[in-house]
Amino acid sequence: MTPVFKNGKLNPKITKPSQLLQLCMENVQEKQTLLLKKYHLDQLKAYGIDEEKGTLRFITSDDSSYEFDAVPVGVWNSKENQWIWGWANSGSGAVLYARSAALKGLQDIIEANDFSQPVISCDGHRSQAFSCIATEYLEGCGRFVAPQGDFRLHFVLLKKKD
Repeated sequence: MTPVFKNGKLNPKITKPSQLLQLCMENVQEKQTLLLKKYHLDQLKAYGIDEEKGTLRFITSDDSSYEFDAVPVGVWNSKENQWIWGWANSGSGAVLYARSAALKGLQDIIEANDFSQPVISCDGHRSQAFSCIATEYLEGCGRFVAPQGDFRLHFVLLKKKD
């Protein structure tokens, strides 16, 4: 994997937005493959969010249970084609909100309104791109997109809880 971010800075070898996006997508795909292989999250039976602890718990089809520290990246509204950054939602619980506030650092690295405006027009492909960029920025071990009707809640998985 090619490092994209280090200590809140962009790898100086990345000079174009397309390069940034491609590397983030490739790195996250590799992480997702490892995550699915190790924890069988592709056989998900249920999931739950603990806002107080800032965790996501997954239960797989064999009733195994895994818990990860998580960061809410944002919510994509498929009906409205709209993205709302996690740092714009102070109602998500203190731990989750504090973690998502770290994503505001992307504003200092990527000069685009998409990273500074709390709500933007966005299609499904762009929501996936934002989620992958955030996963790399936060050095996550993977990501999870939770379906909620017309909404898709995007999370970065930081580390598995013991």
